[in-house]
Amino acid sequence: MSSTEAETVAAAPKLNPASSGPITKSQQSIVDILKKLGPLLITLGKIVDVIEPYFEKTFDFFHGIWVKLEPYHPEELIEAVFGIFLAFFGGHYVITLAAIEAYRMCGWSTTYKYLKIIWDDYKLVRAESRKDDTIDADNDGVYDVLQISKQELFTRKLKLAAKSCNPDKLSMAAGGLYTGFMGVIATLRVQFAQTVTLGAVIGGTFSAYAQRIFQPLFVHVVPNEYAKWVPVLIDYVCKLIGVSIAWFVQRVISAFYSAIRGANLVSKGVLSYAARHNYINASFADASSNHYAALTMALAGAGFMFQISNYMQLPFPFNIVFFPLSIVEYILNYFVAFD
Repeated sequence: MSSTEAETVAAAPKLNPASSGPITKSQQSIVDILKKLGPLLITLGKIVDVIEPYFEKTFDFFHGIWVKLEPYHPEELIEAVFGIFLAFFGGHYVITLAAIEAYRMCGWSTTYKYLKIIWDDYKLVRAESRKDDTIDADNDGVYDVLQISKQELFTRKLKLAAKSCNPDKLSMAAGGLYTGFMGVIATLRVQFAQTVTLGAVIGGTFSAYAQRIFQPLFVHVVPNEYAKWVPVLIDYVCKLIGVSIAWFVQRVISAFYSAIRGANLVSKGVLSYAARHNYINASFADASSNHYAALTMALAGAGFMFQISNYMQLPFPFNIVFFPLSIVEYILNYFVAFD
């Protein structure tokens, strides 16, 4: 363990369990839940340990490519690369892009600091856990962690994490991340309130007709004791459909906007790069030139038609490449659309 990690462990407050008094029933219920979740958390931890080396290799791979491209000043084209993503995929990630913009405006530096604290604690716990995996206290030739149940293994690793982490810093970081996340969600709800309201209105209109058409049918099918739920379920389904329609319309509008914005970034980035390195005449990179306008309109049209022609769905293989980003979009969509 490095001196920095040792100082982090030493800085954690030492508590006397006897001085904390008996735990309450609610606390005991939390303890019971954690014990039941133990095997699942252990499995998730193993999955993270398996996946992490691949992430590091991927990072090293792209970093190596970046180093090789450095003589050609690739940093000057980052804006253009992001523009391509906006032009062809911006409509698929409306909320994610808005969240990134909100985070950038609301203090990304603070969020990064909290993430770094959690990551440093994770690396410290991981290092101690790997040492613990090689302990053979009874010298029988089999590691101790292989001779205990999953429940006991979870308790052992939980104690190890508690000893290795700094609880004050970890609590501050978790609270800071939660506060920042809810701040961004509040910003997004205000930004997309009109879309959610439109969806509710559409759903309410559908519900009025659906109740008259489907309620008499379902009443004869559903048992009498459950018939009272029929109007509620019809109303909920109609509102869900209404919100889905509203979000689809919003994504089409956002796709059009992002296609124009992304195309403008590509034109600006590529033409400016080419002009700086004397590949083209500097006048071509002027935003008022015909070449600039023609390239922007062509890219914007191509990007918008690409998204519309796929019915606002990601085609293969982009649906696999951007799958993690799609998960983020679905989660943010849930928090924004539903209280």
